[in-house]
Amino acid sequence: MTGFALFFVFLTLLLGSSDAVPGPDTTAVLANANVNSSVALAYYYAQQRGIPRKQVHIELSFCK
Repeated sequence: MTGFALFFVFLTLLLGSSDAVPGPDTTAVLANANVNSSVALAYYYAQQRGIPRKQVHIELSFCK
């Protein structure tokens, strides 16, 4: 994902709703697709916090 696309995602999340209350339904979990342990940790974290699986994003690819 390019820097611009990542910026757009964060901007959308930031401006999405002024009434948003922090919690499982308003949380996104990001993981580095190049690191298997990052992906596993992201899914584990989401499961433990009750964050819906659809909000775990593993397609991100950070520079090594």
